[in-house]
Amino acid sequence: LYVGWGTQKKYCIKANFVDSSHAINICSARLWAQMVEDRNENHAVEDAPNCGAVDGFPIMIVLNGKFFGLYTFNIPKDAWTYGMGNETTEYVVTAEAETQPTYFKADAELDGSDFKLEYADDNVSLSTIKTSLNNAINSVLNTSGEGWETTVNQYVDVNSAMDYMILISLLADDDGIGHNYILTTYDGVKWWFNAYDLDATFGNHWTGSSYLSVNHERTTLLGIARTMLIMHRIYNLSKSDLIARYKYLRAGIMSEENVYETLYNFAVRIPEEVRQADFSLYPTIPGTSTETLARIMDYYRMRCKAIDAEIASMENT
Repeated sequence: LYVGWGTQKKYCIKANFVDSSHAINICSARLWAQMVEDRNENHAVEDAPNCGAVDGFPIMIVLNGKFFGLYTFNIPKDAWTYGMGNETTEYVVTAEAETQPTYFKADAELDGSDFKLEYADDNVSLSTIKTSLNNAINSVLNTSGEGWETTVNQYVDVNSAMDYMILISLLADDDGIGHNYILTTYDGVKWWFNAYDLDATFGNHWTGSSYLSVNHERTTLLGIARTMLIMHRIYNLSKSDLIARYKYLRAGIMSEENVYETLYNFAVRIPEEVRQADFSLYPTIPGTSTETLARIMDYYRMRCKAIDAEIASMENT
């Protein structure tokens, strides 16, 4: 159906009610996919669409001549999204709520109260998956000090966690701290971080009804480290690696120039007449007078200054 997706049977039509630009969820996911591709470490997602991140394109729905609004046609949360469906050791879980387990601070129940199972072979028991997930959490809980990465990397990919930390910090994704991220494993042992549900990025509140301060503390690198234990380990024990990766990404994938191109090359396909028709059809959509690409880019430029300053401060301590 779409370049790089292959022939599939399941898709998602997303209303993007909290983001009237219809751009930030897909564009944030595309930035994440570029980070995954740049690392080139999780080879299982090399053949998956958008490197295991959600992708999509804008559409309008017309049935029997009646306009039903503007949407995006997206990849679903399914096995093929992550290049899975071949092994019994492949699992996908989502962080459903901000809890001690999703902060990597306690064992998970994996019953939807903390994490929820999204995909596994029908022949694999939930207890087997739960044990694997808790082995990953406990590797973080029980390992600290010099050389921590060597131990934890057997169970959690530290580089994917680091990249996720940088992404949600620069995008001020408060809704992605201990919540909404996805963990995947291909061998039933080592788990990888994946960004998901990214329509509360660029300072957009998860309701779409307000915007976060560009200096929002909870989404600074330190703020994320205070909340999630694995990020605390990265911030305090792998600081030089975090700083180096941040600077590398800011010069390329997370530069203002690349973010601009990613946003505008997506939104250029949405005619203004269709946007206005959508607003008229659904007048209660928040942000219709404010959620422009200019607003998004202005916020990102200011946010970059704030986190750049945090990195500079980290270098001096």
